[in-house]
Amino acid sequence: MKLSPPSQASYCNRIGRSSGKQEVTAINVLRSSFKTLLASTFLIFPPHLAEMMQKADLAITRAGALTIAELEAARLPAILIPLPTAAENHQYYNALAQRNKGVAEFIEQKELSPQGLLAGISTVENWFNVRAMNALPENNATHNIINDILSFY
Repeated sequence: MKLSPPSQASYCNRIGRSSGKQEVTAINVLRSSFKTLLASTFLIFPPHLAEMMQKADLAITRAGALTIAELEAARLPAILIPLPTAAENHQYYNALAQRNKGVAEFIEQKELSPQGLLAGISTVENWFNVRAMNALPENNATHNIINDILSFY
């Protein structure tokens, strides 16, 4: 099932990034059960993710390394749901590290429920640590890579 992205003029203030039908089903249950999420936008790998992340208040997503880098670059707090089948359970450890930094919360997939997700959202809204988010190092990776490549010419 593919969900349509919103028009650029109608971005909502919360964005959940989903990667499969199971997550879409959970999202649909949430949307039908809780009116507070009706204004949310849920997409499967949107093509304009970076722009949307800049406008979001919260992301609900997996905990892969690139996702973590995107979240940090956008200074976007998140609820991370580690993929339990990821190699050596690395997403769990990524999520744990982000929680320990004070920039994310995580819920293990086996514990995920609509009620648990709403509790996680409330937790993030109550504890979000702006100081911890601002203390993240600046991500200069793209700039550094371009400079390294150009140094050969």
